[in-house]
Amino acid sequence: MEIFEILNEGKRNQMQGLEPVVQLALSESARLEEVVGFSFDATPKIAARAVWVLRQVGEREPKLLMPFKEYIIERLDRDLIWEVRSEFCHILPKLDFEEEELKMIVSFFEKGLQSDSRIVIAWSLDGWYELSKKYALLIPGFEQMLDRALAHQFPAVRARARGIQKDFLKRKK
Repeated sequence: MEIFEILNEGKRNQMQGLEPVVQLALSESARLEEVVGFSFDATPKIAARAVWVLRQVGEREPKLLMPFKEYIIERLDRDLIWEVRSEFCHILPKLDFEEEELKMIVSFFEKGLQSDSRIVIAWSLDGWYELSKKYALLIPGFEQMLDRALAHQFPAVRARARGIQKDFLKRKK
């Protein structure tokens, strides 16, 4: 069965049945390339399910995503659906970036922090924080965004920001 057919089988927000695609993506770079492409598909269900597969690959073998880093970065400024945006907030901190690339990643997180979706806002803050653990140059901008998140209108965002702040302050000591 083709990857597209498997991605198209389920519902947009249900990821059951995708483990075979994860396994294909982990074992064959050409199949992983297909999944990366489908992550930016115009059909929301295809994009949401494909990026979930990418997240699973990133959790298990992040180095496999490195050859696709440039392709991904170039597409992050698109108008992405909230599921895709939130999944990339989990994926990006697993990758390694050059300083110029980090500017684009920060721009992605900043845009996410202005989202209407509480999930995207919370995960954008979290993704920026996780990436700042690897790249100290991101800390000043992260601290500013954390301050704004602590005063955010959504209680869920404030709660996530407090959790991150607690860990951040512990890490600074």
